[in-house]
Amino acid sequence: MNHIDLILLKSGDSKSIVARSRSNFSSSFLFLPKEKREALRRVYAFFRVIDDVVDEEANPIRKRELLESWKQELENTYRGIPIVPLLKELKQTIDRFSIPKEFFLLLIKGCEMDITKNRYANFSELYEYCYHVASVVGLVCMRIFEYQSATSDKTAINLGIALQLTNILRDVGSDMDKGRIYLPQDEMKQCEISENDLINKTNNIHFESLFNLQYERAKSYYNKARGELTSDSSGKLLAAKIMATVYETILDKIKRLHYPVLHQRVGLNLFQKFFILTRIFFNSSFL
Repeated sequence: MNHIDLILLKSGDSKSIVARSRSNFSSSFLFLPKEKREALRRVYAFFRVIDDVVDEEANPIRKRELLESWKQELENTYRGIPIVPLLKELKQTIDRFSIPKEFFLLLIKGCEMDITKNRYANFSELYEYCYHVASVVGLVCMRIFEYQSATSDKTAINLGIALQLTNILRDVGSDMDKGRIYLPQDEMKQCEISENDLINKTNNIHFESLFNLQYERAKSYYNKARGELTSDSSGKLLAAKIMATVYETILDKIKRLHYPVLHQRVGLNLFQKFFILTRIFFNSSFL
């Protein structure tokens, strides 16, 4: 067994992977039935380990090797012969909810983009990236929620874009430290912001204009997804409502604090998250 295989085996099971993560994603699962909660945990854990390959491995060649190994193990999983503990768990979810292999491959493709691309000329380019790393997650979640309508996939795509745009705005500073700038280059030029301004965290009066553009775009995608999230009376989109509210609250907080994203990562404390969770749960319970 080669070194790459050993790393995959050592990735751990879904519980340990999620426990190591500090994401708002898992808090949205709390009110779901056990079967769906476990399914989402397994899916999130897979997405997490793929993302970690790109973020934690320094050598680009090694990153590609590891991603190829995960692709091969994914193929094994769909053939019914998974080896890695996480994929053995994921196989149960794939079979139960009929999740297409293509969704997982698209996510890996999105993470591969982070190896070769660290600048985006315009929003069209950025949209493609957001679709691969976030909207695809939403499409998988819709299968697990067992929610289907004429517009459910479009809602999943729009919400994924909104969440990823929120992440991008929140993480401007930390992404820049990794050599990545996800802010569209044409909008930086329009707002008279140079890369050096970002790198040096220069006190440029035009920053707020640039960040306002990102804020308004993210809000527009939340608004596009909101109709179906609000009108759902089945309760199947409860976790999606929680996720959308948590991240949109973070987005609004960033704006309210006048975009301190070059110097800090804005988040919510436990009380704020608990308030959101309980409010949405009880509102949904009395529909």
